[in-house]
Amino acid sequence: MELDISGTGLSYSTGDHIGLWPSNPEHEVERLLQVLDLSQYRDTVILTYQTNQNTCSKISRETVQVLEQFAPSQAAKDLLNRLKEDKEYFHSFVTLRCLKSWPASGDYNCCPWSPLSFSALLDLLPPLQPRYYSISSSNIAHPRRVHVTVAVKKDHFEQGNRHFYGAASNYARALSKANAVGVSVDDDDNIRFDHASLRTLSNHLSCVGTIRQSSFRLPPDPATPIIMVGPGTGVAHFRAFMQERIHIRRSGGKDVVDAMTTIVSKEKGISKGMGEKYMHDLKITGRFHEDIW
Repeated sequence: MELDISGTGLSYSTGDHIGLWPSNPEHEVERLLQVLDLSQYRDTVILTYQTNQNTCSKISRETVQVLEQFAPSQAAKDLLNRLKEDKEYFHSFVTLRCLKSWPASGDYNCCPWSPLSFSALLDLLPPLQPRYYSISSSNIAHPRRVHVTVAVKKDHFEQGNRHFYGAASNYARALSKANAVGVSVDDDDNIRFDHASLRTLSNHLSCVGTIRQSSFRLPPDPATPIIMVGPGTGVAHFRAFMQERIHIRRSGGKDVVDAMTTIVSKEKGISKGMGEKYMHDLKITGRFHEDIW
């Protein structure tokens, strides 16, 4: 995914992070409106002192305790009381089934939750938070564009046959697809987001984001050899580093292959000619690539 930051006042350095603020999926918003019997106010604008609330947040025992006093029926109240008092039952009923957006989970909504006040709802739903991703592009190679390499999060929970979707990653996926075709679209799992308000005059989609500086940088000298190890944190920043080294090389900097040849020759105790042959064999067999696209 590529984001154009021209005219935004934003800038970044290679190795920085970008924070994306997602919106709530339409089906989650619709479900919450139905449970609270507020569907008729779907298009009503309400100004609050708080930021956008997250309707996809996971349920906590503290939330259950507060909701008990607003239960619309005795059955719902009894269930909430048991969840509050019994940790094991809470784990099996909520955690293992990944229930979220309480009281919009639908498991005991025999009647609307009209007793729940709007102020209480705002206090229960946490604000949407930005999701920070390592920028996978070099600011030297792409000063006006930010590349984001994102794994779309979708977890399946056997109990209750439920899925948990990462708010930010699925939002980014839907944003990218909608921008490509020019209209809001469903993804493969029918998760839909309202992008209408994000259209620019050029009919491109915009999003809310911020840049966070990082201390994870390349060595100042582009000739300094580096070894990149991915301990499960992803490859986005490594892609950015490789992109920068390649850009510097093509602009007259030290050849990456020459640096690798020097390292191989030294570590293996072989001549430079043998090191060059070794690097050539790596490229032929597809074990070494110079370019990142």
